[in-house]
Amino acid sequence: MGACRRVFHCLLIIAVCCNLTAPATLAASVRSNTVDVPGKILQARIDLHSTEVSPDALGFAEQVNLLPILKKIQELKARIGSSSISDADKMIARAELSEARQSAIEIIQQVDLEVDYVEAQISEEQSLYADMLQHMTSERDKSVALTNVVGFGANGVLWTLC
Repeated sequence: MGACRRVFHCLLIIAVCCNLTAPATLAASVRSNTVDVPGKILQARIDLHSTEVSPDALGFAEQVNLLPILKKIQELKARIGSSSISDADKMIARAELSEARQSAIEIIQQVDLEVDYVEAQISEEQSLYADMLQHMTSERDKSVALTNVVGFGANGVLWTLC
């Protein structure tokens, strides 16, 4: 028994000495699952007054095949704005611009519908999980109530017998 006590005291002294000599940064880094400044996980920083498109927006536009159409719209606008092109060519460019804009709008509407579908699926799953949680909570409460009734009955019987 004395040997165990000495080992325990030695370990305690080592632990105290290590904590006294440990730097403050080490003690701060040991904390687990803590956040000094809570914030949003997905936080988009968008400057609506910027003339450039963010890399995320470019990547998304490329994923949904919108980037080529946007480049075409930009080229058509530049061609319409130039003064060296004839009126007939401007009319053709305006018609192409209108078609390109319509194509872009159709892609954006398709993506919007897909996002709505995903949101509906998420909402449905959340409702399902809420129903399951309510059912399981109800079953738990019933079994706790039954256990309490049996415990109270057994307690009463033991008190009457003893």
